[in-house]
Amino acid sequence: MYRLWDKIEEFCPNKTFIYITHDLDFAASRKEATKIWVKSYFGNNRWDIKILDPDENIPDSLMFEVLGNRKPVLFVEGERGSYDNQLYPFVYSNYNIIPCHDCSKVIEMTKSFNNERIKNMHNYSIKGLIDRDYMTEAEISCYKESNIYTLDVAEVENLYLIEDIIKLVAENQALEPNETFNQVKQFLFNKFKREYDLQLCSICSREIRHKLQCYTKPSENTMEALEAQAQKIVNSIDIPQIYNQSKQKIDAIVTSQDYDNLLKIYNRKSLHLQISSILKLSSNEYPKLILRMMKTDKKERIIETLKKHMPILDEKAPSIEVI
Repeated sequence: MYRLWDKIEEFCPNKTFIYITHDLDFAASRKEATKIWVKSYFGNNRWDIKILDPDENIPDSLMFEVLGNRKPVLFVEGERGSYDNQLYPFVYSNYNIIPCHDCSKVIEMTKSFNNERIKNMHNYSIKGLIDRDYMTEAEISCYKESNIYTLDVAEVENLYLIEDIIKLVAENQALEPNETFNQVKQFLFNKFKREYDLQLCSICSREIRHKLQCYTKPSENTMEALEAQAQKIVNSIDIPQIYNQSKQKIDAIVTSQDYDNLLKIYNRKSLHLQISSILKLSSNEYPKLILRMMKTDKKERIIETLKKHMPILDEKAPSIEVI
């Protein structure tokens, strides 16, 4: 379809083409076109339309997907169809969930859609949801001010490791829930201990990178001023203090066997697959089973458990104004 119309336009350079379409991909494929969004039609030739100004930070396809849906939007990390992303619609059922690949893209798109110029085009609520990824409480609070929320676990895959989720699956598998959970807990703590130095240094590295981002341009426009400003930032970073405080924090978690807080700091993909054998499942079967259980009478119990580890967005769908 796209190539056909490309050729027709190529052979008719002296004509203006007007397309009326519900195909968002086709609309996005018209690169040099003026895009007009028909928001609503109220009868008696009354229309609510807006001309969409191009934005270099927002792909047309994403702009159309957001504007073409009347639900509030939640940008999340990951890819469409992934097992982890399939959990979000159950918890945030009133949102249009749009995966944006990685954390930086979620942040960029959330801020772009909430800037004043783009916000004037729509009356939708646009929020972002990102993994915890060693973030400090100060960073989490700062992101929240920009409508970007953070999971209460290190990464979305850790939602599959929540204690009550594991116990529900154990029941489903005719296993003793407490005994099964204790096996999973012991497995994860043992694995964390084997990766202790890696995890500790990853936490420290994340904190150091965060502090380096505090660099700002000096008032004087000289090489010496740039160098002095950079050196000031470097000198302010107390690496032994960061290391010792981080070590103290994770040592406390390990010593007390604090499982919930382990899930907040243990950043290792595929952990949910590695525990599958404890639940008498093949490696890829565990997340599939959770999603199948969402179609059973256990659905509400699973959703309520997930909500305890996911942020409350405090959002109702916006009302649509009738002109």
